[in-house]
Amino acid sequence: MKYSDYYVMAIALICLYAIFQIKFNFAFWMGYSEKADAWNEIITNLSYSYLAGFIFYLLTVTLPHKKMKGKVKVALDSKLNMIRSNYKACVESVYHPLKAMSLDITLDITKDEAIANFKEVSFYQKCKMGYFQDKDISVVDYIRLKHQENVIRAAELLEYKPWLSSETVAQIEEIRNSNLPAVIISLTQSIGKDQLDNEDGRGMLAGEVYDLWTLAKNIKF
Repeated sequence: MKYSDYYVMAIALICLYAIFQIKFNFAFWMGYSEKADAWNEIITNLSYSYLAGFIFYLLTVTLPHKKMKGKVKVALDSKLNMIRSNYKACVESVYHPLKAMSLDITLDITKDEAIANFKEVSFYQKCKMGYFQDKDISVVDYIRLKHQENVIRAAELLEYKPWLSSETVAQIEEIRNSNLPAVIISLTQSIGKDQLDNEDGRGMLAGEVYDLWTLAKNIKF
């Protein structure tokens, strides 16, 4: 609910209070003179008019907006869950699937542990995740594909910018504008294979991926 809706509701409550006070003769401070009766009638009519407008506002603005927001949230959650799943899979890409399941790394792994795990393997070894474990695709190529998917989904999420807070927009833009592709491109160059496929290079990419995964998990709608 927007802040303006709270103000509209507060005024509606004041109108109800005024009607209740006047109609049941609780407005003693107004007195019982003809002038007081005239003011009471004016206040009552204004209150009725406002309440009628308030009900119309609820039916034509607030309720449809709330219904649409529910539908938008479902669409947003679906795209965000895919982003989270992709980065989670990237973190798991150096594990055998059964081992990843037994470790429950979604809950337990820390950034330091993820970096340590990546340092133990080559970026160019065969990816061990799910569908790709029997395919000829390297860890670095798998991460590149998943990140490209996430950049597209982040751009799709930003199409809903009017429904998002400024903080959420900034988080999504950080994913879309991540420098992770620059790291991956360097790794795909012949010189990059020699200079970056070492513990420091693997740790750098693992840290970038883990940070993006953490960022995605912290996004709220």
